Amino acid sequence: MNHFKKMCILFALCIFSLNVYAKTIIDDEKIMNQAVSNFYQTYRQFGIQGNIAEIKKCYKDKKQKQLYCFYYDYLARIVDMQMTSALGAPNDPFFDDKNFHDRITKNFYFPIYESKGINESNFDQALEETNKHLMEVYQSLSDKFYKEIEKEEKKSKNKENASIKFYEKINNKK
Repeated sequence: MNHFKKMCILFALCIFSLNVYAKTIIDDEKIMNQAVSNFYQTYRQFGIQGNIAEIKKCYKDKKQKQLYCFYYDYLARIVDMQMTSALGAPNDPFFDDKNFHDRITKNFYFPIYESKGINESNFDQALEETNKHLMEVYQSLSDKFYKEIEKEEKKSKNKENASIKFYEKINNKK
């Protein structure tokens, strides 16, 4: 076999290897930010039950990006676990391990893996990627959620300070 053919075969094998092991799940910062913001607004108004209703509605809406639903769902689980743990209360059954796993697998991970040709024969790779993805997203969602809280607190303080200054200005004119 001549050198050119060997190089072509080697190149094709490298490309095939990259496709097999390429990252299957691609996160989107803009969608994640939107999910965090919407979650926080709903949580402030309606609590975790309002978020559960939104999650159910989200997964049913075929026009909604499932990545958004996944982020929203996962953040709700994180917040529920942290809040109930801090209060010594039980988690909402909607977020228990089995229900959460079944929901994200059915609605988010399986459709992605099926579209990439991942099946039982190469599922170990998918499972490893899923676990890695969950760990990465956990940190990102947590960080963004706490930044959202800080941003809202700053807005509230600015409004409060503006009200105090306005009140002082009115009272000083008298």
